[in-house]
Amino acid sequence: MDSLKKNGETVSRVSDNDYPPLPGSSDIHIKENRRKLLSRTCRIAGIGGLEISLENEAIILTEELYQILEIPENSPQTIASFSAFFHPDSQPLFLEAIKKLEHQEQTFDLQLRAVTASRIEKWLHCAGRLETQEDGGRYIYAAIQDITRQKAVEEALLQKERELNRLLESTSAILWRGDPTEFRFTFVSKEAENILGYPVEQWLNEPDFWVNTIHPDDRERVINHCKTATSLREKHEFDYRMMRADGRFIWLRYIVNLVELENGRVESFGIMVDVTERITAMEQIKESEVRYRTLVNKSPVPILIHVHSRITFLNQAAVELLGGNDQTPFLNHDITEFLHPDYHRDYYHWHHALEENGYIPLHQQRFRRVDGSDLDVEVMAARTIYDGKPAVQEILIDVSEREHAVKALREQMRLNTSILQSMLDGYLLLNTNGRIQDVNQAYCRISGYSREELQKIRFE
Repeated sequence: MDSLKKNGETVSRVSDNDYPPLPGSSDIHIKENRRKLLSRTCRIAGIGGLEISLENEAIILTEELYQILEIPENSPQTIASFSAFFHPDSQPLFLEAIKKLEHQEQTFDLQLRAVTASRIEKWLHCAGRLETQEDGGRYIYAAIQDITRQKAVEEALLQKERELNRLLESTSAILWRGDPTEFRFTFVSKEAENILGYPVEQWLNEPDFWVNTIHPDDRERVINHCKTATSLREKHEFDYRMMRADGRFIWLRYIVNLVELENGRVESFGIMVDVTERITAMEQIKESEVRYRTLVNKSPVPILIHVHSRITFLNQAAVELLGGNDQTPFLNHDITEFLHPDYHRDYYHWHHALEENGYIPLHQQRFRRVDGSDLDVEVMAARTIYDGKPAVQEILIDVSEREHAVKALREQMRLNTSILQSMLDGYLLLNTNGRIQDVNQAYCRISGYSREELQKIRFE
């Protein structure tokens, strides 16, 4: 038994002398059985055989190789005719391998493209070696296997890998895999270099790389969060700050999934997304809200805000207008609790109009103070956002004194009219257009005209 190298492995080759003859069997019978066994085995494996004499360039093909190349069995072949079955890109490689064997190279191992007699393209794995027989003749023996399906699978896998790489490169996020117990990465996508500026090798080769680049104010919180979630085998995510290669800090959204392996170890898969713009915008909104609340709190104009009709905020001016000492009697109470019952129906009508238009101009309502007294106000309302929720903001204008003054004036005018009507002397009141605005009964009696007739007369 001798051996040859194939795909880097030693492959044993059986010779006739490796098996002693069975009792009662002739050498010819034994060799024929072994030939049939070898032929069947090669057919199952899809492996053909080739023998080339370097003395006269005679070439012999096995039955399986004829079938692989789809050529009539036992049709004579030469090195030139056989090599013609190889694709133009592969033919020079095959011929060069034969030439090297002629110059004492021991083996060759190639994957070559071939085109069969029926013009079907196949991939062939060709492994050969040079042997010298006892008579001094030198021969090349080669095993040729059809690996077309294998190559198709490999190409499909390579295509999937290329598609995955394109996806990773086009994703503005860092995809990674690692050991969560040691905070070490075993894979990091190339986008890490674009987002943070560190080469991928630094992520993979520096044991404490990730921990050292976490913002000092976030480090303890992040590490404890990861350790707790890992011990519970829980998926987790959070925001934290990480230092870029240029020294600047950015905000990342860290999303982690855990997989328990067969050996009991845990592997983590995750994604990091740059959320700096979102968090910066949120901080700006919060700062704006703080400035707004400060401005509203100090405003002398009464302002209140309610969400789904429940009061969530009112400034000090509104507290004082409604008769309170602080916000406690009002917060989380329905605003209708502070409206006069006669105005409840109007409130729901105005609320519906607000939903449609987003704004209601000045209109009059009657509130009730904490002590139960009535308060006439004019209200202007608009939709707004408060603590991230749709809300309604109302501006209140106290018109109680004006309403009292109007009521007093009307009462005085009623008294004056009663006095004038009871006078015995005639009384006449003209407007700026010369028309009679008011006249008493005495004047009608003296003039002989009725009130209606007098009001039609224009005095120049």
